[in-house]
Amino acid sequence: MPDHILDLSQERCRLGVDGSLLVIRREGRPDFRLRLDEIASVCVSEPASSVSFRALGALAAAGAIVVVCDERRAPAGMLMPLANHHAQTPRFHAQAALGVVRRKRLWRQVVKAKVRQQAAVLDAAGRDGTPLRGMMARVMSGDKSNVEAHAAGVYWPLLLGERFRRNHEEPGVNALLNYGYAILRSSMTRAICAAGLHPTLGLSHHHRENPFCLSDDLIEPYRPMVDWAVFRHLDRGGRRDLDPQTKSDLVAEIVQGVRTKVDQRTLFDVAARTARSLAGIVLGTRRQLFLPEWFPRGT
Repeated sequence: MPDHILDLSQERCRLGVDGSLLVIRREGRPDFRLRLDEIASVCVSEPASSVSFRALGALAAAGAIVVVCDERRAPAGMLMPLANHHAQTPRFHAQAALGVVRRKRLWRQVVKAKVRQQAAVLDAAGRDGTPLRGMMARVMSGDKSNVEAHAAGVYWPLLLGERFRRNHEEPGVNALLNYGYAILRSSMTRAICAAGLHPTLGLSHHHRENPFCLSDDLIEPYRPMVDWAVFRHLDRGGRRDLDPQTKSDLVAEIVQGVRTKVDQRTLFDVAARTARSLAGIVLGTRRQLFLPEWFPRGT
């Protein structure tokens, strides 16, 4: 079964084909070649990259998905094969048919993982994450007691001060957080599309004008990664204005790697594993989401 997911987000490249091989050409570097029948999906998010029509046709014929992103690196469209794809149709059907009870159980996993990571960030920042860890046992199916909101009420004042209020419309620190979360959302959306799922069909988020409800669900346990990056930026005396240098600093901090107990992976890699685990759940081959316990970098 094809299992390679190619995330072309770091440098300009051109995709072509040579017989049964996909060829990725990059300036000043050797060509990268991979058998077409080993590729599950290709995510092209570097705006200056290009793909030949021959390569698109060959990828489609091999059953691969091609995800194309806009200048913000958010998915703008998908090329899906009309035949031979090993997973697309059953995954869409299974995802749409996922029942309320199962979605609520999955949301419980997501919320518990998010609170756990918030506690880890507090510990790394020299605060005490114990109150949040005590809340994890109270997370119920669907989080009907709203532990997520109660945890946030404890978390933000401890991490960023009593005067801080999380407000999506505010500049300064809130704008830094918004920018970091946008990076997460883009990476997770690419991973969801690459896993053969649709980002609109969420577990808990369900706003009718939001095309990325599932992305917003699955990034919740990863949001503290951004919180830690912003905290470190401010702790080192970084600017609160979202200028080009600040953006660059935050991107470098967020995407450079996710450190778990056993190894270190790129952000896209762990996001792809989370998305693939959900695909397994909707198809009935597994029960638990992959939501890694990661450790704040620099600790």
